[in-house]
Amino acid sequence: MKKSIELGRRVKDSITGFIGIAVDRTEFLYCCPMINVRSEELREGRPLTISFDEAGLEYDDNKKKVEGFK
Repeated sequence: MKKSIELGRRVKDSITGFIGIAVDRTEFLYCCPMINVRSEELREGRPLTISFDEAGLEYDDNKKKVEGFK
């Protein structure tokens, strides 16, 4: 079983290639855990946040949390 994604880490979705910061985790009764990933760039003046299956995410950094995230 894969370990949970640590919040505050830079992650990449293996299907879409979307890269951002893992900001929260949601667990459902009959579904796999979902991670909300927030882009580091602004799109239309705001960061974009997208939910991904946790199993499809991988770390995209060197085990460092991004500054500003605790």
